[in-house]
Amino acid sequence: MLCVCGEVYNGLRELSVLTYREKQIVYALVNYKDVSSIARAMNANHKTIYSRVRKIAIKLNLRDIRQVRKFIFSEITT
Repeated sequence: MLCVCGEVYNGLRELSVLTYREKQIVYALVNYKDVSSIARAMNANHKTIYSRVRKIAIKLNLRDIRQVRKFIFSEITT
């Protein structure tokens, strides 16, 4: 399997590559329906949340927020 900077290993993407704040956003993606709700809950601008989600997507070798959400839910259910 492809290995990108240790982030992908035998098909398993690890959340350990994320910073503390990025992990908070990941958990918020599970608990909140939209980015505006996450921004209000985290007392941040919605553009900041989108920016951080983009960084999360890059670290996990994903394309966008939809793929990040799908990945998170697949990790939780397994």
